Amino acid sequence: MTDKPPAPVESAAKDVRPTPQPKPTGNPVFRMMGMPNFRFKLPSRNWLIFLSITGSFTTAILYDRYHRKRAQQRWCNLVSHIAHEPLPPSQMPRRITIFLSAPPGDSIRAAREHFHEYVKPVLAAAAMDWDVIEGRREGDVRAGLAEKIRKRRRKDGEEPVTGEETKPSEETEDLVQEWRVKTGVKDWEGVQGDLVLGRHTWKEYVRGLHEGWLGPLDPPPAETAEPSTPENDASSPPTERLSAGDDGYPTSDTLQSSDSSNATVGSAKPPPDIAETSTPKDDASPLTAEQQLSAGDDGSPISETLQSSDSPTATADSAEPPSEPAQAEAKKVEKPKTPVQIPPYISTSAYSSAPLAPTTPMVLPATTILPLPHLLGFLNTPIRIYRFLNRRHLADETGREVAALVLASYIRPWDSRSEGTGDLPFPGDQNPTGDRRSEARASPERWEPEGVLEGEERDWHKVAWKRYQGEPERVWRNSIVIEPRIRERMRRFDLPGADEDQARKDDGGDPAAKGLWARVKETMGWEEDGAVKGWEHGSVGAESE
Repeated sequence: MTDKPPAPVESAAKDVRPTPQPKPTGNPVFRMMGMPNFRFKLPSRNWLIFLSITGSFTTAILYDRYHRKRAQQRWCNLVSHIAHEPLPPSQMPRRITIFLSAPPGDSIRAAREHFHEYVKPVLAAAAMDWDVIEGRREGDVRAGLAEKIRKRRRKDGEEPVTGEETKPSEETEDLVQEWRVKTGVKDWEGVQGDLVLGRHTWKEYVRGLHEGWLGPLDPPPAETAEPSTPENDASSPPTERLSAGDDGYPTSDTLQSSDSSNATVGSAKPPPDIAETSTPKDDASPLTAEQQLSAGDDGSPISETLQSSDSPTATADSAEPPSEPAQAEAKKVEKPKTPVQIPPYISTSAYSSAPLAPTTPMVLPATTILPLPHLLGFLNTPIRIYRFLNRRHLADETGREVAALVLASYIRPWDSRSEGTGDLPFPGDQNPTGDRRSEARASPERWEPEGVLEGEERDWHKVAWKRYQGEPERVWRNSIVIEPRIRERMRRFDLPGADEDQARKDDGGDPAAKGLWARVKETMGWEEDGAVKGWEHGSVGAESE
């Protein structure tokens, strides 16, 4: 076995030479900062789906927000000159009245947010002043407007039949008005105007308008409950007629003397007002409070339960005031329960036979009715998303109507035919059991105020159509009833075509508010007839083009 010869030195040196390092790739700045080498590539399928959906939705929101601000700015610029008009120091500014109510099935916060987002910017641009009549539930706006009209009638000289006393709020208003007259401050002599938000508020507005001018100044007679008789009180067991509360005092309104209740009456300290309700015997002389509470079956006082009236201790005990819980309980009992809502003074069926108030003006304050789309329910989510992404149309329509009220340049009577969404059929009319919305439909020949914004009723919550036993008048569910004498006095604000065209032509009044493509067309001269031609900007083209 022979050994291999040793390898040559040159080949060994050749094998140990270092291999060359790979050439660095990527951005040298990122490489010097220690950042990894980013490889640009298309994202995966799932990332493409996620980015496309979120990007599209975000773009739709930004696009709608941009055009919504442009629409509001357009109408704000149209009425902004009113804010710069001088006003004499001895004259009150123009003040409009705003009526808003909680949508069916929701709180008043939704109506307030709608007002602050779409209505208030235009009013603030014109430096307008306003009063608000809010309704937290159905019927509040009706009661507030009717009471406001009745105050005006009493101020103009009408007097109620029953001689109703003046309320403290009216006395305060009279004092303020007297002070203004003495100091020479005059009210606004021009058009004031009313602004109504939503179809449900419009129904209450019309109802309150009729109640105020056709109804009486005296409230309707309240329903009195039947007085309790001794026979009815005797039918209940003694434990129910005399029961002690948490503070040890009897909670019943009347006390009946019996053999089993003498000990209870003598041991408990009744409040002073209970003694006034007890009835003494016919053949006995009037007794004191302590004697009435401690009297037996024969009407004689029980000496065992009470000390002699000559004793100073008894006098001190009898003069001791009741404890704080007893006073609080007495205040709760004595405090009359004020009605939460003023009931209607007149029904819709009595409109034709009711006399019109002698102080009724020939022309009632003009009104502007604004839409209040409010849809609830999880199943309506697609419709709600669509409306959320198209709020620019709502802002444009609302701004136009508010600008018409602020300018007050054109006031017209209501038409004899209804317009807009009121003539469209409602879904569910074919349903034999779903007649809840068919009641709101009037005859084909009806006036415009009866069908204005009628399409909103399709979005109302079901609580607006639900019936309850013994319920009061439901203004939202009932159809609008307009008396001819009131109808001929009603007016509506409208915007002339010239003002609307001027507002839309200005396109917000701010060149930066125009879109990118519109600014490019304006710069290059690619406008309609009457604009600068492209050759004047150095663009390619003949002079005849």
